[in-house]
Amino acid sequence: MSLHSFPLSSFAACVALALALSACDDDDIRSDVNSGQIAFNIVSTDPQARPARSVCDSAIVIEGDSIPFSLRDRVNDRFEWTAPAQSRGEYFSGSKPLESMVVSGFTEDGKAVMSGEVISISDNKGISSRFWPQTRLNVMAYATSATIPGFNPTISTANCSYSFSYQVPKSGDGSHDAEAQPDIVMAIAQQCRREDGAVALVFHHALAAVTFRVGDMPAGTQVKSITISDAYSTGDCLATPSATNGVAFQWTEQAAKQSYTQAYSHTAGSAGALGGVSQTFMLIPQATVHITLRITFTIDGRGEYTLSKQLNSLSITELEADHRYEFTIGIVSDEVDVEVTDHCDGNFKDQLQIKNTGIAPGYIRAAIVGYWVNLSGDVLAPWKASDGSFAGLMGTGWVQSHTDGFYYYTQPVAAGATTTKLFESYTLTAAPPVDGAHLQLSILAQIVITSAKATAWPSAPF
Repeated sequence: MSLHSFPLSSFAACVALALALSACDDDDIRSDVNSGQIAFNIVSTDPQARPARSVCDSAIVIEGDSIPFSLRDRVNDRFEWTAPAQSRGEYFSGSKPLESMVVSGFTEDGKAVMSGEVISISDNKGISSRFWPQTRLNVMAYATSATIPGFNPTISTANCSYSFSYQVPKSGDGSHDAEAQPDIVMAIAQQCRREDGAVALVFHHALAAVTFRVGDMPAGTQVKSITISDAYSTGDCLATPSATNGVAFQWTEQAAKQSYTQAYSHTAGSAGALGGVSQTFMLIPQATVHITLRITFTIDGRGEYTLSKQLNSLSITELEADHRYEFTIGIVSDEVDVEVTDHCDGNFKDQLQIKNTGIAPGYIRAAIVGYWVNLSGDVLAPWKASDGSFAGLMGTGWVQSHTDGFYYYTQPVAAGATTTKLFESYTLTAAPPVDGAHLQLSILAQIVITSAKATAWPSAPF
C-alpha cells in the first residue's frame, strides 16, 4: 500500500508488519495443580514481519548473455508455538514448536525452587513437579532444537541472567552445516505469583537465523550450494531481562572465523526446494562487514559459476539475535508493491502516476481522501469534491466501486509499468475554512497479485 499526500494552496506533498511456569516446594501445599503445583503456559506473540524487499537485483553476464538474478530478503523476528514437533537442528517456528524446556526458578531472596528441571510441553502447556513458594518467583527457561554437548548456561539469581559460551557447529561432511546448527531459545519471567496462575513464558532466539529459498530462475539453471564465508563462529552470550523485548542478548568475544555451506541440487521448476526450516543457518549475531555470501550454480551446457556478494552490500549491516533473515534467490512470482508520484504547483495538482514497483503483475486500486488541517496538523474539516474540480477523472481503464468507493484499474499492471492517469489534474477553488488552513489531499493506492483479486477485493466492480 502506498499513501501519497499533497497540500493544496499550501499544497504540501508527501508520499505516503510463553510457557506457563510451575512453582516450588512448599511443605504446606501438596495436592493437585489447582491447589499449588507450578504450571506453564507457552505464550506466542504476533509475528512482526517486514515486507520482502529487494536487496540485489542484477544481471550476471556469462559468455555474453545476461542471466537475471535477484536476491530478496524477508525478516521475521517472532514465531508462534503451534503444529508438530521439531527434529534435528531446525529453527523453532510455527511448524517446529517446543517439545520440552529446561526450567529454573528461585525466590526473590535467591532460594532455589527448581534447578534445571526438564519440563515436557504438550499443547503449549507444561507442569512442574514443584509447588509455589509463599514469596514471588523468578523463572528462567531455555530450550535447544537439538542436543548441544556441554551446553549448560550459568544462571545469576542477582539479575535473572543466563551466560554461556557457544561455537556454531559444522556438519561432518562440511556440506550440510545448516542441518547441524541447533536453535537456542530463552525466556525470563520475573516476580511471578501463585494467584496469577500459570507462568507465561515468551521465548526469544539467542542466535540469528539465515535461510534461503529459490524462486523462478532461468531454464537450465541449478543451484548447487550456498556458503556464508568468514563469519565469527564463537562468542560469549549474556541474556538479561528486557522491558521491551522480554530477553536481551549481548554477544561478546567473537572470534574464530568460519565458513558454512549447504549443498543442494535444485532445478528450475522445483520452486521451494531450497526453503524450509531444516536448511536455516543459525549464526552468532554479529556485524556483516566481513561476511561474504557465495552462491554456486550451474547452467546447462555452460558449466559452473559463483555469485559472490558481501553481506553488508545487501543492505544488512548486522545479524541480530531473535531475527530471521529469509533470502529468496531468483524471482518470486507473488511479490508486488506500488508507488505513487505526482506534481504540485500552488492550488494545482497533476502528473499523477501509480506504478507497480514489484516483480509480478498485479491489480491496482486507489482512493482519494482529504482533510483541511491547520498549521499544527490538526484536522478541521473533511475535504469535499466541491472544494475544487477534477479534469479527466477516471481516465481510460478506471472504474469506481459504489460499494467501497475505491477506483479500480481494470487491467493487470506488469512489473515496472504504470496505470493510465486516474485524473488529468485537480484544481483547488474553495477558500480554507479558517485562516491558515490548507487542504491535505491523499492518494491511497493498493496492489494485489492478479490471482488474489477476487479474494482480497470482493467489491471490485469487474
